[in-house]
Amino acid sequence: MLALTRSQPSSAGLDASSATEIRTVHLERQSQRLVEIADAASRARREAEMRGQLWAELTARMSHELRTPLNAVIGFSDLMSAELFGPLGHDRYRDYTRHIRECGRTLLKCTEDTLALTSSLAKTNSDEPVRTLSLDDLVREAAEFHAAETETRGLKLVVPTSSDCDILGEMRPIRQILVNLLAEAMDRARRGGSILVEVTEDAETVSLSIKVEKALPRADVGQAPLPVCIARVLLEQLGSGLIETDDHESWQVTTFFDRPAQADFFTASSN
Repeated sequence: MLALTRSQPSSAGLDASSATEIRTVHLERQSQRLVEIADAASRARREAEMRGQLWAELTARMSHELRTPLNAVIGFSDLMSAELFGPLGHDRYRDYTRHIRECGRTLLKCTEDTLALTSSLAKTNSDEPVRTLSLDDLVREAAEFHAAETETRGLKLVVPTSSDCDILGEMRPIRQILVNLLAEAMDRARRGGSILVEVTEDAETVSLSIKVEKALPRADVGQAPLPVCIARVLLEQLGSGLIETDDHESWQVTTFFDRPAQADFFTASSN
């Protein structure tokens, strides 16, 4: 009996030690597996970022290669339309040059849209930092992009003379947002009509509205037009949004931008 009672603790101790060793091995395997999963996720993230960067660089390069000849086509069509070196002769040539210019502007806008979307979705913000921008300058640049169409259709584009309003954002996507919203406004405006751009600001945000009175009905009822869709995607990437109202008598779109912090203003003033 004494021998039996002495052997039982030894056997029980051996079982506890074995169980501890098994648990330790199991935990080490789990830890190793977690490390492998973390490494795999990190590699996948780096590869995705690299692919996004390469795709953005490729798109930017293609955009540059397309914009250069398109600007030449548009410029030459302007010279021909102005007949600086003599009359074109037939009236159809004037129609052709106008059509060439309109198609060139359409292709140029599509190129800019593609570049802005790709850069925004790929998050390549190293060359496009968030900074303080003049809203007046952005609106004026967008209006100048559509200057030829405005003149041809006799449209009146009413923009704030000087709001002295600054916003926070990235130059390229915000410029493209305004170009697209004005493009849709011109599609909805009647010949000889007016497009009104209004800017309202409060302590933290700036709202920009584009309004067309007596707007033309939308061709595809129930479907958002491409310029508005692109503007909405770019705004969502910037953390903003878009409000569109269409009551068959007027069309209006409103979006919002952040204002620079007051501290940044005082810092800039002191410098």
